[in-house]
Amino acid sequence: AAPLVEKLFTRIRVCESAAKESSAFNEELQQIKTALESIDDSTSLFVVDEFGKGTQDEDGIALLVGLVEYLVEESTFAATTTIIATHLSEIVGLLETETREAVNWLQMDVLTDTEAASSPTFLFRTVPGCSNRSLGIHCARLAGVDAEVLQRAESIREMLAAGIDPADLAWSATSEAEEMAAVATIKEAFE
Repeated sequence: AAPLVEKLFTRIRVCESAAKESSAFNEELQQIKTALESIDDSTSLFVVDEFGKGTQDEDGIALLVGLVEYLVEESTFAATTTIIATHLSEIVGLLETETREAVNWLQMDVLTDTEAASSPTFLFRTVPGCSNRSLGIHCARLAGVDAEVLQRAESIREMLAAGIDPADLAWSATSEAEEMAAVATIKEAFE
């Protein structure tokens, strides 16, 4: 049976508004601060969704690693149930070994056909483990995003995966075909 929860703390959603004198990221940080100051017993549930998304990836990853390590190492939170949802899979490799082993990692189950890896099937259940890949472009395709946008996104993803900064090619490439030819040339040079 699930434990009884007397206190619920969340870092789930921040509504942006030009009328507020605070950014969405600052609101997110205030939610984390309030939860960390208020959790005091084992009857608390702390739900964190996409913490660190409101800033550059490096800062977001660093903040999330710091939060996870703090929650695992501080005795105040030892019995608190915490659920963290994130797309920042890089955190797993950055956590101290003891911290990584203390966390129960779950990922969404996805069925991929090796022949047609371009069309994964989302199974809408969790399984043990931590995903090391993103299916954002596939999700965009399922959401009906224009094919031209998806094609460009795949091109940029391939460049980034090859360690190529797309901005370095922008000055010389006048078409996508020329850009992809430049990417192929650079890839060959590094092989």
